This record gives sequence, structure tokens and C-alpha cells, in this order.
Amino acid sequence: MIACLIIWTYVFILALLCGHAFFHYLNKYLFGGRDAEYPRAVLLALTGLVILATLTSYVSLFVKIGYMVNLAFFVLAMVYLLGNRKEVTESLLAEYDIVKGSGIVPLLFIALWSASILIISSQRPVSGSEGVYYEQTVKWIAQYGTVKGLGNLSGRLAFSSSWHQVAALFHGAFPFIPGFYDLNGLLFILAYIYAMTGIGNRLSGYFRFLMVLMPVFIDEYPIYVNSVGPDMVNAVFYWTVFVLFLEKIEEKSMKIFDAKTVMLVLFSAFAVTVKYNTIFLLLASAYVVAVNAGTRHNVKSIIAAAAVVVAVTFPWLIRNIMLSGYLVYPVYQIDLFNFDWKVPLEFAKTDFLYNLNGRIWLKPYFEIAGMSFREWVPVWFARNCITSPGFMRIVVSLPLVTLFYMFFLGFLAAKKLDLRTVSYYVMFYLGLAGVILWLPVPAKRYGLGAVLTYFCGAPALLMYLICRNNPGSRRIMLAALLCAAQVGITVRMADMLPKVGKNDIMIYRNYEKPGLKKIRYNGIAVNIPLGTRECRDAELPCAAERTYLGGYDGPPLCLLHLRGDGIKSGFRLSDDGR
Repeated sequence: MIACLIIWTYVFILALLCGHAFFHYLNKYLFGGRDAEYPRAVLLALTGLVILATLTSYVSLFVKIGYMVNLAFFVLAMVYLLGNRKEVTESLLAEYDIVKGSGIVPLLFIALWSASILIISSQRPVSGSEGVYYEQTVKWIAQYGTVKGLGNLSGRLAFSSSWHQVAALFHGAFPFIPGFYDLNGLLFILAYIYAMTGIGNRLSGYFRFLMVLMPVFIDEYPIYVNSVGPDMVNAVFYWTVFVLFLEKIEEKSMKIFDAKTVMLVLFSAFAVTVKYNTIFLLLASAYVVAVNAGTRHNVKSIIAAAAVVVAVTFPWLIRNIMLSGYLVYPVYQIDLFNFDWKVPLEFAKTDFLYNLNGRIWLKPYFEIAGMSFREWVPVWFARNCITSPGFMRIVVSLPLVTLFYMFFLGFLAAKKLDLRTVSYYVMFYLGLAGVILWLPVPAKRYGLGAVLTYFCGAPALLMYLICRNNPGSRRIMLAALLCAAQVGITVRMADMLPKVGKNDIMIYRNYEKPGLKKIRYNGIAVNIPLGTRECRDAELPCAAERTYLGGYDGPPLCLLHLRGDGIKSGFRLSDDGR
């Protein structure tokens, strides 16, 4: 735990300085000094993580992300701190004042939540995908950078996520810790601090309950907290974008291209590169930019927003191409290139169907792929409904109640649909679109952001509208939601406590190395795990030999070839593998 806390502190400082530097130069060259007030320190840290992930994505295209890259980022951050220590100190003091002024109850909940996250993060991940390809992907980036045709070794290693880039940056940050992956825990804590603090200062803070309530509805959230996987990361950024959008509506700043607008665009673009099922967030950002540009004829804001999107997504697309030969793997329908390292079309199709048709997980993917809509939807709901059907009907109806309430206030009362009401509708339907996009691949972890934003966001918005018109109900609503939000967290923390061993207190964690056999084909020595599909600490390259639920781990290894001298040159398949 102590080692984990040390690295979290280091990551927070580095991310804070990167985020501060980003807005410092943004204020100087884009806003012309008129938006000199910096966002909150927790938002600066979230921004900094995105900046670090983007920069690391560019660097990993050329070199491995090892100690020297980490040291370079640290030196640059310290140079910036020396020149801007006054502004950085002011940001930290301002954040301290906000947190301190939040009251004893929110602070106790923050302490409880942070302790539970730290406990969970000190333990071995239980998600089956960790050792299969999440941790392997980070190790490939840390040891080799971007390797052409890596998808030919295992198709799962071609699932490019920008979050793995920043995880690789801190994978070997400290020599006394064998491997660090738990950035998800720190991300959760930062988002939770943002959600819990400042909620009593103005009514717009009530939207942050959207983020406070989310963990209550995530029955597997401990799996994702100490994971290097992208699912919960996308959910956190999805919720944060939703909250920033709603706060801009209530602050009546939709027509102003300010720091929150930049964060909306930045977080939306980044979320797509983490897991591309959040693409509808870009439409939310486009709406905000269009309102601003259309009202003020501000072409500069459109150019700036487009530049942010291109800068964030460009290295992700290039990495996709280098890993697999496809613009976005495994979307084989977009087939633009014909490199010698390209994953064969039939294998890309198999991977695509395997992920697209993982709706039920009761049958192999190729059987589910042949089921009609009427066949798989009832089975899926029976499989994934964790509560009673009656409760689900209530949850589904709440967004409809919110729509009616908004329509009544915005149209019947005011006799017109003003910008505020239209913006509510836009965000609501974008959430609904995210749910529809999730339905074909409805493993719960794929849709955490969109689905929970839709189902929990609508009641949160309804609660806000009620409180805005009935201020006397604020205290009761606040107390009820705080208690409801913390029940699940407290229970899960109590459940995790007995599992903490004495070695977890100081040392991060040691994995049990799987039994391995080494096979050699065409001059390539590949480690194959015995009795498991997880490679964990196995020396690279490592690939599982058996299939899983009808899926596959890549083409036969006997067809695998190096493109040149050494692994860094990349992998390709022989002609008969195509």
C-alpha cells in the first residue's frame, strides 16, 4: 500500500504540472489572458493524465517507454515548476480551500472511499483479461514501444488503447517496485474528490452526484479499480464530460469558449482513444463548440477544438495501423492499407465477431452471431439483469419522467425552448445513443459510461431541477444521496479488508509466474503458459496456445515470421497464412 501511495503521489504531481502547463500556454496563446483563472487542481490532474497519455502515444511510435522517457517528462515538469511555482501553489491552495470548506461529512466520505480504493489497489487483480493482454500490452510498450504487426502474435495485443500508453510510463517508474499498473485507482479518487467537494457551494454541484452515485450501481467495480483495463477509465471520463456539460448549461457559459469547453473536447477525444464506444461524446463537444462559434462567429474556437481532437487521436490511429494494419482494429470494414504486417482479413473478422457478439456469453460467439434480434435480446436481459424486473422498469421510466419535467418547465412554462432546455435534450439523447450503441456488445463493462450516465444521469438531473425550484428540499436530498452512495462502498470495503495480507502493506504485489513452455518457430522463441491463458510476468513474447469461448489468440504460430532482425522489426505471417 505504501509503495502504491508513493507512486500515486508522484503521478499526481507530474499530472498536475502537465495539466497546469497545458492551460498556462492555452491562456497565453488562445485566450489572450482573458481566462486566466485555472480549473480546479483535480481537473488539472485529469487533464495532465490525458496530456501525458497523448505525448507518450507519440513517443511510443519511435522508442520504448522506459526510464529515460519518464525521466525526461519529470525534468520538463520540474523546469516548468521552477518558472511558474507561484501559479501552481495558488492552484493547490485554491483546491485545498474548496476541499476544506466542503464540510466534515463529505471529507469523511472521501477518506473512506480513498482508503477502500487503496486497499483494493494493493491486491492482485482478478479480472481475467489482465494477464491475457492488458498487462502484456503495457509491457510491450515499456520494453519495445510500438511493434509492427503485433496483432499477428495475438489479436488482442492489437486492441490499441491510449490508457495503456500512460500506464507504461509509470510501469517502471521506481526500480524497487517490479511493475505498477494501478492508475485506475488514482483516477477514481481524483474524480470522486471532484464529485464530493464544492457540491454545497452552488446548485450546479448537484450534477456531481451523477459521479457519486455511479459506484453503487457497479457490482464489479473492485475488478476495475486495480486493473490496467480501459473500461472504468472510459466510464470516469464519460461521467466527467457529462457533468462539465451540465455545469456549463447552468453557469450559462455555453456561448463562451473557456477552459471547460477545452476539457470537454479534450476528454471526449481521449475517451474515444481509450475505448471507441464513447464516440458520441465527441458530438456533445461538437454541439458546445457549435453553439459558441455560431453565436459569436468565432472561427478560432472551431480551429482550436479541431486541433485538440486531431492531436489526441492522430497517434492512436497511427498506432492502430502499426499494430494491425487497420485504421481501427478490429473494424475490418475500414480496410485502407496493405502492409506486410497486416493482420489477415479472416482473423480480423473473427476478432470483430468475437467482440461484437459477446452479448450473452452462454454460447460460442459464432453461434450467437447467427441469432436474430428477437432471440438474443430476451436471453441477454435475463443474463444481465441483476435486479428485479420491477425495479428495472422504474429505472427505465425515470429518464422519461425527466424528459416530461424538462419539457414542462422549458416549453409550457416559458412558451419557448431556450438554449438551456435544448442543451438538456441534446445531452439526454446523446446518452440514449450511447446506450443503443452499447446494445450489440452489452457486456456490462463496455457500457458503464453510457448506460449509467443515461439511467443515473436522468434522475440526477430531475433531482437538480426539483432542488432548483424547491430550495428547501436541498438538505434532505443531499443527506439521502450521500447515505445511498456510500452504503455499497462501505460494504465492499469491509469485504475486501480480510483479504489484505501482511505483504500488501509495504510491497506492491508479486504475481505467481505461470508454468511455461518455450516453442520456437522460424527463429522466434515464444513462451506458452501451461494450464492458463495468463502470461503475467512471463518474458516477452508470450502468447496463449488454446482458444477461449470459441475465440482465438491469433493465427498458428508456425506461420509467424519476423519482418527483420529482432522483435522490434515486427511480425508478419507467411503467404500461406493469408
